[in-house]
Amino acid sequence: KYLVLDYAEMKDGAIIQPSVDSSGQAELNGFAHALCTCTVSHLKTMNLELHVSGKEDAAKARRGAKEDACEVIVLLITRHLDADGETARPLGVDELLSTAN
Repeated sequence: KYLVLDYAEMKDGAIIQPSVDSSGQAELNGFAHALCTCTVSHLKTMNLELHVSGKEDAAKARRGAKEDACEVIVLLITRHLDADGETARPLGVDELLSTAN
């Protein structure tokens, strides 16, 4: 989560503000861009549903990860890119999660 959502380039101890892309949003950092160009089958290997499920055993094993996983899901459903790395192809929640509850 840190690398794709919180990481920022720095120069001389100051954060370099990201450029704005053609959609008016801040450009993705390199890590986020790489994640957002992954195929759905690759993204499913993260097992995001385990992090956000309401199942007690899974929740106990991954305490604190639910919010992080939700932020990554929001990134993917809003900023996912086609394989060319440029064409927007937002995903549906049902594409990422086995059971979209």
